[in-house]
Amino acid sequence: MSSKQRLFNCLALAAIMLASTSCYREMDLDKYRDDPGRDVLTLNAVECPDSSVALMATATYFFSDKHLERSYVDSLAPQLTVGGKPCGVMTYKADRHLYFAPVRPQEGDVIDIQVAYKGRTVTVTDTVPRRCRIDSVRYLVQSPVHVYNDNDKLITYYISFTDPAGEPNYYFFQFGPPSRLEEPFMGERRFKQEYVFQQLANVVSKYQPQWEPYSPYGLPFTDEGIDGQHHTLVVQEVVDANSAAFTWPSLPRKFQLYAISQSYYRYMLSNLFISGSTSMGNAMIDLGVAEPQAVYTNVQGGTGIMGCYVEDKVSLTVPAR
Repeated sequence: MSSKQRLFNCLALAAIMLASTSCYREMDLDKYRDDPGRDVLTLNAVECPDSSVALMATATYFFSDKHLERSYVDSLAPQLTVGGKPCGVMTYKADRHLYFAPVRPQEGDVIDIQVAYKGRTVTVTDTVPRRCRIDSVRYLVQSPVHVYNDNDKLITYYISFTDPAGEPNYYFFQFGPPSRLEEPFMGERRFKQEYVFQQLANVVSKYQPQWEPYSPYGLPFTDEGIDGQHHTLVVQEVVDANSAAFTWPSLPRKFQLYAISQSYYRYMLSNLFISGSTSMGNAMIDLGVAEPQAVYTNVQGGTGIMGCYVEDKVSLTVPAR
């Protein structure tokens, strides 16, 4: 390439960059600041019988503004009703950025929270589901097997439970070490061979083509196809021969079956539609003004989610040899 050609290419690139910069600077975003979305209140809550009712309230923000943390709203007076009984006004705890009430909901309780915000009433309602017990957990170790190496280890887990008959039920299942500190000693989780997660894939793949059941922690599912049955979840763990888990003296594992509300399930499902991944930890987030409609919400007059769950868990230890 000649020096003239190189000079021409450089000038052309500079012209494109200047034009792009000029177009960006000429965009007038401020005209959107008066959009009704500026006054939308976001309410987020995850409730269970093991803890007091808590609520996070945040304000929406303009998407081009600097936003280093959530815009907490601390001036509300949320009115709480649990199981049809008024429980008064929830108290704000500034150190936690949460509203609390010294009430622990029970299985089957309807939780209702109402707040007044900028001239409108914002409400959120959900029902605590019934607990579903894990009947048994067993495992089968195959070693050595070739997955990534010739002497890998494949552990198949069988988790049995009985689904209540004649009603739609929603669940979230996860398994792994008892604590996050032991996560390096966890192999690769595999969900795709299990029927309920194959059913989940049929739904998600309509929005995420070729999606397969995978998560670093767990996945939601329904009782469609197993209503009222004694069902055994079949999931696997692949322990790579070159991983830290392979040298660990024993592998403690915890299996958690959450019965979740329909709203919580629909919220998790909408996250899968958008990103293809989900976890229990992503429920307490500020959805923001730019995309509240993309994620399922059960908040009336605002946006956000209140999900309810009840957990059952079983722990065991898989011998290293």
